[in-house]
Amino acid sequence: MEDSIKSLAPQSPEEYVTLVDALYEFFIRENVVGPSVYSLYVEEEKRPLIKGEPLREREIDPISTKNTHLQDLLLSHFEREGEQMYGRTQFLVIFFALEVLLLNANIEDLNVLDLWKARFYYLYDKQMTSNVAHLQDKSLDFYEKYIILRD
Repeated sequence: MEDSIKSLAPQSPEEYVTLVDALYEFFIRENVVGPSVYSLYVEEEKRPLIKGEPLREREIDPISTKNTHLQDLLLSHFEREGEQMYGRTQFLVIFFALEVLLLNANIEDLNVLDLWKARFYYLYDKQMTSNVAHLQDKSLDFYEKYIILRD
């Protein structure tokens, strides 16, 4: 899956940053600020969710928590220092794509990627069940690098 993501990465620095921004915004919307594509169900169907009732099939389901095999693999991938991400974190494949794009960027002299890496590690830490010092340190290191190189 990692190679597939790398092969889809744009070559232009502007397009690369635009893609990272779009993926980050999608993940934040689904897991932090909402509304989720699944919570929009209520608005579309004009009726409330009924506990235990399955949601209507959507094109995006294969990359959501509905794909339990993928979800379990990604939860395992993101486990750090004995801490796990919240099991119901939606669309972890988007977060994985962000990780691949940010950690494998081959774009030199693009200091803004350090800012995105700092944001990624900050969000990563916030999605964990408890704080992980390693992730906090990485976030701070990238913020520091961004500020130093910017000046």
